[in-house]
Amino acid sequence: MPTSLPVPPDSALALWLAANGLDADLVRAVLATAVPLAQPGRAADEPEPAPLSPALVRRWCAEAFGAAWPALSETVRRTCADVAVVLDDGPGARPQIHDHGPDAAPTIKVPWRRGDARDALALAHELAHAVQIIASHARTPGAAMPPVAREVCAFLGERALLAHLRDRSEGCALRTAHVAEDGVYLGEDAATLGAAFADPQAGYDYRWNYPVARWLARRARELSDPGEAAALLSSGPDAPARLRPLIHAALAAQNPLPPVLARDEPGPLVAYRQIGVAAALETARGEESEPETVEAFYEALLDGLRESRLAIGLDEEARPFGWAVAGRDGEGRPQAARLAAPFGDPAAMEALAARRLEAAPAAGSAP
Repeated sequence: MPTSLPVPPDSALALWLAANGLDADLVRAVLATAVPLAQPGRAADEPEPAPLSPALVRRWCAEAFGAAWPALSETVRRTCADVAVVLDDGPGARPQIHDHGPDAAPTIKVPWRRGDARDALALAHELAHAVQIIASHARTPGAAMPPVAREVCAFLGERALLAHLRDRSEGCALRTAHVAEDGVYLGEDAATLGAAFADPQAGYDYRWNYPVARWLARRARELSDPGEAAALLSSGPDAPARLRPLIHAALAAQNPLPPVLARDEPGPLVAYRQIGVAAALETARGEESEPETVEAFYEALLDGLRESRLAIGLDEEARPFGWAVAGRDGEGRPQAARLAAPFGDPAAMEALAARRLEAAPAAGSAP
């Protein structure tokens, strides 16, 4: 945990903060909540994904980025098709991108050893950098985007690819690799940045940029909006002014509930956990919730449990963001008969409730 010592004005850390439009207290607040996700387990019989080709990953990125940032669709198409990519399988190879200014396309160099999920994420990361460079030069020729914002853009590219592949077999492997890399970005790199706050003599380390960027790409709900994300990618030197309010909003909206990491077998323990989570979410609604008796709350909750219509929404950090009891409207269409999402998107909770209803056994059927 970084200390609250003042940052010397002539230190490398002070210069880094100024270049990125950040202040020490804001970064300390981010580091206090920037923790890696729990790594998902891998089933023993889960097959190893077939090696991926760079051409296939480039095509996926074109589709994913185009869907995520439609305002930049032509820039995305040209970038993913035409930007030069050098593949390097050497032992010391690391991902790199070179910005050649507004009159020439950037060039990319990435490790490509096995064609596995980590190689694919590295290529997606650098292609997103390329989109950001080209889009920013189109808006402000020759002006560079500060590094924290650059890395936010690159991580948004990774997330766009994960979303695009969500329902494909390769998506699971990429998701597992992405979560594993949290251990570096939000673990080792966060510790490096935290240590710099306690050492006035610390020299600049580019890895300082990763924890804030990784955290913000995950936490800033506004960046899930295609227009907001495209505006950031195009913002060049103005990016810090866009990011600062997003950091404040993400900190203010932080979910205080603990992660639900247990995966219990069906039985009373699951029900007790779901009851507790729903009660905590209702409490979090505070004055937003409509007055009712405790009996009415538990009656709705128990009806949902008995009929397998209760849905609990978990965010990316496995923290509960909402709960709902699924039902049907007068025409038989799925709807949330009861819903609360104090720490997330009500529409996402509504969709989760509808999926829960589809999976629930039909009324009157055998268990």
